[in-house]
Amino acid sequence: MYGSLDNKDIEGINGVQVRWANKRLEGFGLYSWFGQLSKAEKEQAKLFVASKANTIFKTKIETSFAFEASQAALTLLGTLKGGKKILLKPTL
Repeated sequence: MYGSLDNKDIEGINGVQVRWANKRLEGFGLYSWFGQLSKAEKEQAKLFVASKANTIFKTKIETSFAFEASQAALTLLGTLKGGKKILLKPTL
């Protein structure tokens, strides 16, 4: 569901197709896959993720609201496009 919010393919996989056309991905567990890697492969994977932390792994935050303003947050959320997110934060 997350991948279909902005209607863009993720590495050639259409999130809308997975969500609505009864298609699915199965058979991949990141934790077990990572556990089978050699020490060098694990280090390479960690470096790759670290190098992409502010690019492909970045979430677009539009704004944030206190929990008390959750109705206003939901109203705004319905108007957002492009995979932008809203954060709900406790009042400190």
